[in-house]
Amino acid sequence: MKNRRKNGDHYRVCANVTPVIEGGKTVGYLSVRTKPSRDEVKLAEATYAQMRESSLTVAR
Repeated sequence: MKNRRKNGDHYRVCANVTPVIEGGKTVGYLSVRTKPSRDEVKLAEATYAQMRESSLTVAR
């Protein structure tokens, strides 16, 4: 994931997001973030470049 700081600079994280469920309803989310390796950043950049240049789509 590529995030932006308040000052406009970017930084990257690996994020795992899980819903918090109480009584069968989602009441929030828990996110665990870690620093990505250089290889993970390269892979993410290549994947997004390919998505921009082709017909690949992201589920929303």
